[in-house]
Amino acid sequence: MQKIIVSDASPIGYLIRIDKLELLEIIYGAIIIPEAVYQEIFRLENLGYNLSAFKNSKWIKVLKPIDISNIDTYKSILDKGELEALSIAISYNADLVIIDEKLGRFVAKQIGFDITGLVGILIAAKIRGHITSIKKILDSVIALGFRISKNLYITTLIAYNEQ
Repeated sequence: MQKIIVSDASPIGYLIRIDKLELLEIIYGAIIIPEAVYQEIFRLENLGYNLSAFKNSKWIKVLKPIDISNIDTYKSILDKGELEALSIAISYNADLVIIDEKLGRFVAKQIGFDITGLVGILIAAKIRGHITSIKKILDSVIALGFRISKNLYITTLIAYNEQ
């Protein structure tokens, strides 16, 4: 049985920007994103990024939340994409939520979801032999504005012999 994976925009957006979107399909097979996340990612086209792989993907399913009230408690601290992603994750009893933002990760854990983010995706890709260097990709996304704590950066590189 295929696992239910719901993603927020940030990990997808950064993978698009470095032309590595296929890592999500390779690792997870299929993912679900809410309409708000789709719209957020679509804005990258205005910045000159090629979204053809994203637009043509059959493995990304866009859904509207069934009932956003299941996440009302967090409306004041999460953005629309995070709210919709977590609402869908609750409605469909997701196995994993892919999310990078600190507050979103905190809320997802508090609700009880397993979570990962861009760093976790890169680790999985390295373990499976789909990328050769986590450091190279992390440095690329950091240059694009991805925020990662110095501790997580160093710990990850040491753990995968890339210091």
